[in-house]
Amino acid sequence: MIIPEVILLAVTQEVGSRIAIVTRKGLGSLIRERYGVAISMLIFILYFITNQGVVLQNVAGLKSAFQLFNMNWQLSLILSCTALIFIVVKFNYKKLQRVFLFMIFFYFAYIISAWLSHPNWKEAINESFVLPKKINLNDIGFWFSRIAVLGTTITVWGQFFISSFIIDKNLTPSHLKTEKTEIVFGSIITSLFSWMMAVAVTYTLFANNIKVSDGYSAALAMTPLAGPLSTLLFSFGLLGASIFGLTIVPLATAYVFSEMFGFEG
Repeated sequence: MIIPEVILLAVTQEVGSRIAIVTRKGLGSLIRERYGVAISMLIFILYFITNQGVVLQNVAGLKSAFQLFNMNWQLSLILSCTALIFIVVKFNYKKLQRVFLFMIFFYFAYIISAWLSHPNWKEAINESFVLPKKINLNDIGFWFSRIAVLGTTITVWGQFFISSFIIDKNLTPSHLKTEKTEIVFGSIITSLFSWMMAVAVTYTLFANNIKVSDGYSAALAMTPLAGPLSTLLFSFGLLGASIFGLTIVPLATAYVFSEMFGFEG
């Protein structure tokens, strides 16, 4: 399912970017203009609730990361969230983009973590990209996990964010080809990181039938199986992913609010 997800992500993001480049309007603005304020209000309420769920998920991930680093997670959460509020409110687009680009480096920790789990690469590639033989298609758990991965890859906020961000970039139709290349490349990299996370936990936790409830217990459980360095890197990845989400998802919510209700972006 990795390849279809890459294609779906690339297509949906590319459509969103194309609409924004041509219309010079965000998806929220276009929905309000086409369907009116009542429909916009309904969509925004659902969108807001969904995004708050994602924000809480990222707060939980950040808490787990701080616990793994043996830090006071209550104080660390307050300080980090305060710093993120300051960055989002005070930084202009170019500064924010640099923050986002820097945070991507945290994700490379998952690649090293996967390597340290000593996976059977041939099996992992065959099962993921060629012909899966170990999947029970009648297992409802498999399909729920696929829905979870799909829903956290091709997100609701992502569809709104791409169009709003394109406007911040001040792109014109002359940039269409370059932007498409950027989106395809980004979709491949995104799914590569997801796959490396899956490989890391498959050949440690899943192979040893270890069940975990959150990122904290997952990282700790990997220590005796892949070593302390793997846990440390997994923790760095979790920290980066959580901060990334806590910056972008509230920003995406603010974008849509301003577009749908006529406030200045």
